[in-house]
Amino acid sequence: MAAFRKIGTRHRADVCCKGQRRSRTFRTKAEAKQWALETEIELESGKKYIGTKTVADLLDRYVREVSVKKRGYLPEKRRIRRLRLDSLATVQLSLLSPSHVTAWREKRLTEISSGSVLKGWNLLHHVFNTAARKWEWLDKNPMTTVKRPAPNPPRTRLVADREVELMIYGAGYSRESAPETIAARMCAAWLFALETAMRAGEIVGIRPEDDRQRYVHLPTTKNGNPRDVPLSKEARRLLDQVKGDFRLTSNQIDRSFRRVRDRVGIDGLTFHDSRATALTRLSGVLDVLDLAKVSGHKDLRILLNTYYRVTADDLADKINRGAPPD
Repeated sequence: MAAFRKIGTRHRADVCCKGQRRSRTFRTKAEAKQWALETEIELESGKKYIGTKTVADLLDRYVREVSVKKRGYLPEKRRIRRLRLDSLATVQLSLLSPSHVTAWREKRLTEISSGSVLKGWNLLHHVFNTAARKWEWLDKNPMTTVKRPAPNPPRTRLVADREVELMIYGAGYSRESAPETIAARMCAAWLFALETAMRAGEIVGIRPEDDRQRYVHLPTTKNGNPRDVPLSKEARRLLDQVKGDFRLTSNQIDRSFRRVRDRVGIDGLTFHDSRATALTRLSGVLDVLDLAKVSGHKDLRILLNTYYRVTADDLADKINRGAPPD
């Protein structure tokens, strides 16, 4: 049962149900009555009252309380903004079922690649888990019984020497002078990535205190662990050329790279292909354990199956180099 009284300019609601008492003050009496109704339902049923809240309401709360605490807050906020455009966002949480998730998955698979759908899937999965386990807005995650989209096969695209020269030309980059334009600094960052296998986000995050001369210390990486990346002579030259700071954001790198790539007529190349190219090259001089220290991979199978392209002839050469003379 609820009771209401006015205290100054505020309205107080007192609720007593099943021996439990709750009270709260509000700006208007209507707000006090609505809160009292929801609280009575919660105390009576033992569950959180979600009323007509929708998936969109859940996504909004997730952005405010969870996404905002992440390093990748802005990209995740954009992904959630895209999720809010789908019909799934209009579904009331009280009616949400696996069939809604299946319909969303099938629709998105007709629009984008399976790998891209998987990114949205993983985000939604955590949103629904949070709603069920932490906020009690759902009894259970409706995605647990729905088949996940298949990931895209690993990219095998490598950067050709001719493409490097074209990008240098298109970006107006010079090895003889400090890069001043965004395009030139992007190109310097890309060349640095080809030497180090570092991701764009890691490169733009380099600070003077991270430069240890022979290696760069990354205090935070994609997998959450710190990493030390050794520098080749060319990588050292590039870092010195930009005075230890490429002065770029990840978005600037992405936009500038695509603009220069299209201008010089290179098809299908991405900035991130520099990582595969660097790791493939390094696999010729490093064993898989050392390669994992450079790349930060925790799963050696990814390195072995995707980047570590040592042939039987290569292994025979290594064995014979270490064998005693006849």
